[in-house]
Amino acid sequence: FFLFGRPTRPQKVMAAMEESAAADTLGAPAAAPAAPASPSLPRDVQELHGRHGLAASMQPVQTVTVKKGAENSVGLVLGGGAPFCPCVYATAIQNENIEAVGLECGDEITEVQGDVLIGKTLDEVRQLFSSCPEEFSLCFRKLPPSPGGTGPKKLPLGVLMRKYKQKLAEKMSTELLNKLGIHRAALHEIDEEFQAQQQQFVKTGAIYAGLVKHTSNYVHALKAVLDSQRELGGVFVDISIKEQHAALTSKLTAVGEAHRSFGRASERLLTQVEPVLESFKTFLDKVIPDAKLTEQRFDDAKLNYLAFCLKVHDMGEKEAIAHKKEEATPRMQTGNYDFRFTLRDCQQARLVFEQQRVDLGEKLGILDSKHAQDLCLQLSKFTQALEELYEESSTHATKAQEVFAQLVDSAMEQCSAIE
Repeated sequence: FFLFGRPTRPQKVMAAMEESAAADTLGAPAAAPAAPASPSLPRDVQELHGRHGLAASMQPVQTVTVKKGAENSVGLVLGGGAPFCPCVYATAIQNENIEAVGLECGDEITEVQGDVLIGKTLDEVRQLFSSCPEEFSLCFRKLPPSPGGTGPKKLPLGVLMRKYKQKLAEKMSTELLNKLGIHRAALHEIDEEFQAQQQQFVKTGAIYAGLVKHTSNYVHALKAVLDSQRELGGVFVDISIKEQHAALTSKLTAVGEAHRSFGRASERLLTQVEPVLESFKTFLDKVIPDAKLTEQRFDDAKLNYLAFCLKVHDMGEKEAIAHKKEEATPRMQTGNYDFRFTLRDCQQARLVFEQQRVDLGEKLGILDSKHAQDLCLQLSKFTQALEELYEESSTHATKAQEVFAQLVDSAMEQCSAIE
């Protein structure tokens, strides 16, 4: 058959293989043992794979046995195939049994139940899969390493630009995006429980920010009360020293001691409230920022994944247009490696994103549990300290009120006597 006007030579490949087999049958001299890194693709097939042919030929063919998924579905989305591409490859994997054997997006599928897929169209390959029993054999060749390298720290320029485009698009309204003609990627699976955790995390941060603010104001006010009570008690004691009348002196001293007692009670409360404030600050300044770092890593992994999805979408659209015209780009004619590299990178980015989502969910769950326990503990300490202050202050206030009333009466009598 012909691939866009050029012979793909599968017949020549098969003929060469038949001649080789016939020579072996007739007792031809045995060939020298092959080197460990001998190519697994015939030279004619290597040429069809362009500049990646040699790297692809060094990848060994793996034979595995897999089971179909739910509803007797194979769970494989395929790409390539004649007459557009010299090979058939996986574009999406929706079967855990297939993922478990190491097949990734972009890997070439060479045989199904012993049937070679080279030269077959996608429809023929799909028919082969549909006719397979529940458990069937599958041969595939791993995609060679990308020449430019992969990883979140070394994103291709096109993916990096799409990442920042996605980041800006998420802040725009749908109406503005339509006016500008910008499309963005979105996650189909929305985990409501995970979203509720993120919203609760934002509320928790606001709660602790408010707690730190109000508790700090309370501590400052308590220090001011403490200083004023001490000074006021000192004033009454100084007056009692200078007072000549013994009755007034004892009463003034008692009032001064009452104010000093208020100050000492406030000081004890201060020593109990300050650890509570430090606990709130630790949660706000260390625990929450640590969770925010995990959230930032999750957001970055999500943007990376969505950026790869955008690139896969854009490349797929170009292929669809070419298919409608019954044409193909040079990269499609030579194994479509750039697209397959992007598919594999997209799958790996998805795995990183899913792991980051799990990590963030666990951290937010632990943080929420710790928040509930710590908040209850610190607020109980705070209320208990306030209760003790109230009881002690109430006792001192009752005595001071009686003494102060007597002091006023004595002062009035002294004034009347002077007049």
